[in-house]
Amino acid sequence: MTKHPVTPNQVMPDNVDYVQTNGVAIRKGTMAAAIANIEIIESLTSTQAEKAAALETIKALVPQLKAFRIHKHLQWRNPQIEALFTTD
Repeated sequence: MTKHPVTPNQVMPDNVDYVQTNGVAIRKGTMAAAIANIEIIESLTSTQAEKAAALETIKALVPQLKAFRIHKHLQWRNPQIEALFTTD
């Protein structure tokens, strides 16, 4: 485990599209996609269909985010999203 600061480029350089973590391929942009979809879910202007599609996309990203151990360090403010990480 590293004891020095880590930059995004050290985690995933420009010429790399994904990393293998805990046996799961994590694509560049996974976290940004999850957050963008949470924004859709929480938007007052999103339709129910848009929110449902965004939720399904987040559900598909959960295994990658769990492999990255993101939930070890944060909790989602949205209870619907938090539940995806606290239930199996």
